[in-house]
Amino acid sequence: MGIAVAVKTEKERVILAPLDAAGLTAVIVILFIGIFATVYGFPGTLLILGDVVAYAWITDFEKIGLPLVAAMVVISLIAEGLDFFMGLKGIKQFDLSRNGVMASIAGSAAGALIMTQWMLGLGTIAGIFLGGLAGLLVVELIERQRLKAAYRPGYGTIAGKVARASSRGLCALIMTCMAMSAIYS
Repeated sequence: MGIAVAVKTEKERVILAPLDAAGLTAVIVILFIGIFATVYGFPGTLLILGDVVAYAWITDFEKIGLPLVAAMVVISLIAEGLDFFMGLKGIKQFDLSRNGVMASIAGSAAGALIMTQWMLGLGTIAGIFLGGLAGLLVVELIERQRLKAAYRPGYGTIAGKVARASSRGLCALIMTCMAMSAIYS
């Protein structure tokens, strides 16, 4: 009685069932949504982490194992921690008032809503930055009564938002590349 062994050649392809293909497509789409979410200020690394954990659990940790999930937890915590501490440092360094911070948040939301109509995704990003700057600049100008003193916190806010989005975006990109290479290896 012999044992049959299946050997795959290079020309053979693995064909997924339709439900498996749809599930894998959903996982990949959510990974990329997580990258874009970081640009908009949402915790996209947590979305990516949740997606990877769900995929690993559904596939019984076949392609994505616990060490990879643990590494992604660490990267996600680093990304969110950096974002939090960079925000605190920016507020302290550029001497932002509480009203200025609130105006920046409100201006970012309003700018995103207004600019999205004209330029879709790019308009949202531009609206977040320009609206935040405008809101902060108006409040700081009213409180400080001088343009130069009011401009400094606005510049710091924009530089801080760019740095925070870049650091979280980089972590999200690293997490996505790790997940994709584990899935397709």
